[in-house]
Amino acid sequence: MTWLSREVTMSQDALLAALRLSAGSPGAALALFQGDNWQARETLCQALAYSVPSGDWYSLLAALNHEQAPARLHWLATLLMDALKRHHGAAQVTNVDVPGLVAELANHLSPSRLQAILGDVCHIREQLMSVTGINRELLITDLLLRIEHYLQPGVVLPVPHL
Repeated sequence: MTWLSREVTMSQDALLAALRLSAGSPGAALALFQGDNWQARETLCQALAYSVPSGDWYSLLAALNHEQAPARLHWLATLLMDALKRHHGAAQVTNVDVPGLVAELANHLSPSRLQAILGDVCHIREQLMSVTGINRELLITDLLLRIEHYLQPGVVLPVPHL
């Protein structure tokens, strides 16, 4: 953390979040701050802050549909996991720099909905990383529309198998 704080001028919470998103690797955390990576994450967080209360998850398409979609889906998954942790009273979260967003996710989504969405996000991320030539935009669009479906009243959610 000390080395990273000498390399970039960011808040302590942002530095800690970057380290946690990078599995504790200072070099990988530094790479997150370089280029437009951190700005892309902030854009995703802002878009998510809009989409959660409005229910318009399709609006996340612009923030997710990018060459770095697997990384962006990873960021989304960590936010969903943090919200799930909040439901269960866990104190340590990955995204310490956006506690309001994590709280909003936890307040708007039940644990079963969070788990269903998280499972789909991880599945799509895995497909993007392992299937050559897959239509990224179509896959992400399907994911976002499925999430909107999960939020409808009375919808039967997929049974988690984890």
